[in-house]
Amino acid sequence: MKKAKHFRAAEIKENIIGNALHKIDVLEKNLSKHLPEDNVIQLSHITKKFFSSFFGVKYKFTYEELSAELAKKKIDDALKKRIFDFLNEISLLEFSGIAPSRKKILSVSKDFKELLSDIRAEIRLKEKAALKTFSIKNILKTSKTKEKAKLTASLYNIGEKGEYAKIEDIQMEEIYDLLLAAHKSLELKKYKEAAELYEKINAEYAMLPRDSKKKIYAEILEFYKKFLSATGSTITEK
Repeated sequence: MKKAKHFRAAEIKENIIGNALHKIDVLEKNLSKHLPEDNVIQLSHITKKFFSSFFGVKYKFTYEELSAELAKKKIDDALKKRIFDFLNEISLLEFSGIAPSRKKILSVSKDFKELLSDIRAEIRLKEKAALKTFSIKNILKTSKTKEKAKLTASLYNIGEKGEYAKIEDIQMEEIYDLLLAAHKSLELKKYKEAAELYEKINAEYAMLPRDSKKKIYAEILEFYKKFLSATGSTITEK
């Protein structure tokens, strides 16, 4: 699934951004514990590690080489300019020959966080555009449970909580339909079929948020007890 790969790649990039933001927060909280030069080195490391992981460029590049490499990438022009401006800013911080103040380091780290937010916004815009051609039904039709969970998580992460809620409602409806079919199979003494349906119910149930799980847990448990009573064995033994 081409679109599924797109969402997986977007999820990976979201994680890279989140990791960089976390490291910057840790750096800022501990600035007073280290020398200014060490803080700059650490900020430089976080910066280069981010660009290396996110854009697939070499970590050992100088800021000038990094800018030249990123110039070849397909990046929004306005965002690209923001990136170049920041790389120039951190280059001046690191190689000015003057010991930077804590205030200056915080200013540059703040600019980096704002840049990361801009990059994240760009990712989410692209994801929203992709969703226009990748419907909810297509997400739900995917046969892989983990794949479906990642796709629905992508919707939630990019702020499409309304669409996420629609998927959640459809999943609940699917579970109710599966429960109905499972009860019918049990009544007809088609125990193997009932057990297989229960496994599907569990797979769908596992992807639901905690609140939704609470709504349907009792009904799933009721079927399980009914199965035990009818067969005298657990579903895993079937």
